[in-house]
Amino acid sequence: ALDFDLHSVCFDDPDGVIGRTQYTQPCMVAFAAGVTAVLMQAGVVPDFAAGLSLGMAAVYSGAAGLAKCGAAVKPTHVVMGPKGADGRYPAIPVLPTTVFETESTAAVPASAIGSAVTLHTDGLTVTATTTNGVFTVSETENAAGGRVRGRFI
Repeated sequence: ALDFDLHSVCFDDPDGVIGRTQYTQPCMVAFAAGVTAVLMQAGVVPDFAAGLSLGMAAVYSGAAGLAKCGAAVKPTHVVMGPKGADGRYPAIPVLPTTVFETESTAAVPASAIGSAVTLHTDGLTVTATTTNGVFTVSETENAAGGRVRGRFI
C-alpha cells in the first residue's frame, strides 16, 4: 500500500514530488503495468519485462511484513523507498519475468551468465558466489562494482 494518491502524483503532481524516488518508482511501475495491459489486450505479449529498482531485496513474511532478504533466499519484493508514516514500505513484487539490474561486490565474469549468484548481505548487490544462488545472471560488466542484470529464481 502506498501512503500517497498514485493517480494524483502521476497525472497532476500538485506537490511537485514526482522527481523523488519514493514517488517516481511506483508511478513508473504503474505506468508500465498499464501500458503492458493495453498491449496485451491488443495481442502484443512480451517474452519478458524489465524494471527499474534502486531498492533493497526483501521477503514478505505475513504479519511481520517486509524484512531484508538473506543471501540465499529468493526475495518476494523489492523495497522502493523509505518507510511511510503508516510503518509500511512501498514495494513491488518480484515476478519471474522481471529483469533487475544491480551492482556486484566482486567481478562477475561473462562465464557466470546463466548461473545463479547469491545476494550480498546488504540486500542491494550481488556477489560472484554461485553457492545457493538466487539471482540468475543474464548480463555482466565483469568488474567489481559493475552492473549485473538478471532475474531472481
